[in-house]
Amino acid sequence: MNSMPTSVEKCSAKCCELSLTPFQPTNPSVLNKFQQQQGKRCRNFSPNWYSTYSWLTLCTTKCKAFCVLCRYCAKSNLLCFAKKGDDAFVSNGFNNWKKALERFSQHSQSDLHKESILKIQLINQKGVDTLNNEQIMVSQRNHRQMLIKQLSSLKFLLRQGLAIKGHDEIQSNLVQLLNLRSNDCSELNNWIRERKYMSPDIVNDQIKLIADSVLTNIIADIRKVHWFSIIADEATDVSNKEQLTVCIRWVDDDFCIYEDPIELIQLPKTDAETITRELKSCLGKHVLPIAQCRGQAYDGASNMSGHLNGVAARIEKDVPAALYLHCFAHCTNLCLQAVGRKCVVVRDALDLVMEISQLIRFSPKRSTLFSDVQKELGACSVSLKPLCPTRWTVRTAAISAVLSNYSNLLAALEQINAETHDDYGRKAGGYLAQMDKFSTFFGLKLAHLIFSGTEQLSLTLQGKDTTIQEAVNATELAVKYLTRLRSDSTFVDFYSKTVEEAKELTSDPVLPRYRRPPHRIDDGEAPVLFSDPKSYSILKY
Repeated sequence: MNSMPTSVEKCSAKCCELSLTPFQPTNPSVLNKFQQQQGKRCRNFSPNWYSTYSWLTLCTTKCKAFCVLCRYCAKSNLLCFAKKGDDAFVSNGFNNWKKALERFSQHSQSDLHKESILKIQLINQKGVDTLNNEQIMVSQRNHRQMLIKQLSSLKFLLRQGLAIKGHDEIQSNLVQLLNLRSNDCSELNNWIRERKYMSPDIVNDQIKLIADSVLTNIIADIRKVHWFSIIADEATDVSNKEQLTVCIRWVDDDFCIYEDPIELIQLPKTDAETITRELKSCLGKHVLPIAQCRGQAYDGASNMSGHLNGVAARIEKDVPAALYLHCFAHCTNLCLQAVGRKCVVVRDALDLVMEISQLIRFSPKRSTLFSDVQKELGACSVSLKPLCPTRWTVRTAAISAVLSNYSNLLAALEQINAETHDDYGRKAGGYLAQMDKFSTFFGLKLAHLIFSGTEQLSLTLQGKDTTIQEAVNATELAVKYLTRLRSDSTFVDFYSKTVEEAKELTSDPVLPRYRRPPHRIDDGEAPVLFSDPKSYSILKY
């Protein structure tokens, strides 16, 4: 203990490696090597000393004990200030087990041991720059995780078609959803409080990035298959702005058909030149060469389908293989509308269904009154359906709802007419007078008969995976169905059933008032007179 150790004898044993991990065996077969004969007694190292002096380490080569801290600092040349060394625990080793506890205690209080502890603490202690960098990295990692959670919440709202904002930023759906998720992740509370990436502009940018990512993946899949077709249609939004929806129809290698919307374009004008220019610009922006277009599908408007200067003709001039096809479902709808308007009773029935639906459904008071009438009469509980002129597959459901609730509607309209002293009461009285007539009930049944048979055709034609053969087969079935309805026997059965159903709902069928033609167009022949309403209906319808 007279001088500080300048060098430490090297030992190649594993227990003497340069490490701060002490070698502390407890196996008796190993500890037996450390026995020392001191007088008449044989003393040995006790493993219980490890718990009190954790710095003890054993060397199986010298069969002695060392201080793992002091030996490490001496080998690493870290000791500078201690004036006295302790060679027994640094270089020579200690094995005087009789005085072990006394010597261990002395070494623990020595300046050498204290300096070794201090130097090792300084080695393990991190600098200010390192601590700052670690703190920044932890903060960045936490912010990155919270941003991912915000983006996942945003994707959920977008996927479900829910609004992102609310009356204010705190009440927005995005913030409320994050508040809900904070029950499982407390870090979200700080994220919401900081509001670093939740301003409206940043959220809109995030939405755009998500949309661009989805669109990029779709466009990449379309480019792989090379060929595609264009589907486009115009529509006016609630702000009265004309917009063009552009969809791409394509087939993958597994023959799965896709119809993906790629852009919604606001049109300054709706002429063919403007629409053609916007379509080409849209395809060019997404790197879809128009030369690879093999089909076009639009409605029958002149600016789209005109054979000289329509959009389809202009694109066919550049790409002759891009054949134009008028939408089959749109053609079917145009035919049904034209036929429905030609037949007076069908036309009036459709108008009545739409007006009654608006009268009842657009007022909470009248809607509640109608529900009370349904419960009171204990009849059909089917709610009324809206009849939208631009939705081609809702007519049957709307007409069926009125027919199912015919007696309920009569009672509700009568009550509205009696208790409401405004324009709606007057309208209810007019609708009630119409529904009391057999011709109205007959028109509803006839419209339901026609549209129920053609609705399946419309649904088939609107299917994105419908083939030409399937469309032809569905059309032929619809034609056969309508042809069968035109036979006298089928109509007589239908008329008889309608009269039977209308006995307790409407007045009896009557012949229309006979109108004598003016003399200037009277050809002198006897007028056709019908004996009953049935024969009149057979001839007219």
